[in-house]
Amino acid sequence: MNKLHFSTSPESKGILALVILAFGFGLIAITARYLSFQYSLFQQLYLTVFAGFLFSIFIFPRTLSIKKISSIPKRDWGVMVSRVLIGYLLAASLYREALTLTKISNVTFIQSIPFAAILGWLFFKEKLTFRKIVFLVMAYIGVLIISIQDYSSLTSFGKGELFSLVSTMCFALTFVARKWQSDHLTDK
Repeated sequence: MNKLHFSTSPESKGILALVILAFGFGLIAITARYLSFQYSLFQQLYLTVFAGFLFSIFIFPRTLSIKKISSIPKRDWGVMVSRVLIGYLLAASLYREALTLTKISNVTFIQSIPFAAILGWLFFKEKLTFRKIVFLVMAYIGVLIISIQDYSSLTSFGKGELFSLVSTMCFALTFVARKWQSDHLTDK
């Protein structure tokens, strides 16, 4: 009988991380829709942040340090607070509201717009090669094929779709703004 064997190579770990990440993103949409019946928008955010905090204690038990946090440079504090305000108060709130107002497939489709790549090109003069453009277009087409069942719904653009679009831009801004922070703290 063949035993299931999982390699510990960096490639295998990366693939596993991507699978877990995709599962997590899918779970966010489902739980946001489900929780919207019992909890307000901000109660959902509080629950999510608290669950993430508990999860991080178990995943990174030795990397959390109060001493390291107390020595964060002022500039990093400004960038981090801005990222939190844009990411959690604006982007996550609009994302959750969009999930309650429109189809999850429409939200997923809009969330796949590569704003992070666009902002990286605008703010950091990232090279925009033909190969990168092909990969972005292929990924976008993949999301289109997977998430959209009824293409006629793409022609209607309502409040939920607008919230999802603004949310996507805000999330992308928080992702690329990480480059403005120093390496004092790791991404963990």
